[in-house]
This record gives sequence, C-alpha cells and structure tokens, in this order.
Amino acid sequence: MPIYQPEATLCPIGRVQRLLGERWTLQILNEIFIARGRFDEIEAQLGITPIMLNERLRKLQTEGLIERRLYNPSPARYEFVLTDKGRSLFPVMSVIRAWGEIWCKPDSQEPALQYRHNRCGGIAGQGPSCQACGEPVDDMTATVEFLPEYAAERAARQDAFHERRHIKRPLKRRPKIISR
Repeated sequence: MPIYQPEATLCPIGRVQRLLGERWTLQILNEIFIARGRFDEIEAQLGITPIMLNERLRKLQTEGLIERRLYNPSPARYEFVLTDKGRSLFPVMSVIRAWGEIWCKPDSQEPALQYRHNRCGGIAGQGPSCQACGEPVDDMTATVEFLPEYAAERAARQDAFHERRHIKRPLKRRPKIISR
C-alpha cells in the first residue's frame, strides 16, 4: 500500500494540513490577523527563530495567503498582510480561537481578546455573526481588542525581545557624552 502524501490526495483536510499544519504557521497567521504583520513583532510574540519565521512567511506568500507590503521606504521595511485568500481563513481562525478559549484554558481565566463589530459597536463574540446585531463578522468589519492580561503578556514579550536584541546588537557608536 502506498504511503499517504497530503500533496497527492483529493482529501481537502490533507491538503489544508499540508498548507497550514507545519509548526508556527497558524500562530503566524494569527499574529497577522490580530496585530501587525511586521517581522520583528511576529518574532517577538512567538519566540520563533528568524530563519524559521522567514521560511514560513515565504511559504505563506508562495501559497497566496499573504503578501509583502512596503511600510517604510528608507530604510526599506515591509509588513505582511493577508490576501483575500488569507482573509477567507477568518472564520476558521475564529472557530479555532473559540475552541481554545473553551477547552484549552481554565474557566477562571479571562479570554485573551475580543472582537468589536465596527458597524454596531457591540462585542462581536466568537462566531461568524455579531452577537450584538446578528450581522456577519470578518476581519474587515471587526476590531481586535486585547483584554488586560493578554495585553500585558504581549507587552512583556515585546519588551523582553527588545532587551535581548539590544544585548545581541549593542549600539555601534558610543553615545556622545556632553561634558561641561
């Protein structure tokens, strides 16, 4: 019997697993959904090595889920943004997030984030429809709000990342000391 190969199957789950099943891929997509898709910020939040992050971002770009966009011309800096194909994963990511909130953490712990529906201003909830007004919700019609504990966790990771980076790459020139 031949060995199962996800790229050679008609099974849609196998094909999705080939695309999204590698370590870090869903977390990278999540970062792009809920925050900015800047390389440093993704690296800081996930603790992923730059080589691995670059590899995963290239694969997501090759598969058409994200694209690189210039946000600072000098020096050239890029961020990764979702394409239509990538944005179409919003309901899938929402279901995974909701499942994680229900089954993967204690009931006493507050949710990590919430979506605010831009059209009605209400809390959208975890589903495909806004729990306040019933209209469909996607990444273009909702704003992410980090709840306090998760916001603090993310800020601590960002600070630690910047501190480690400064230790690894200290200033090339000594700061000027002003003498009197």
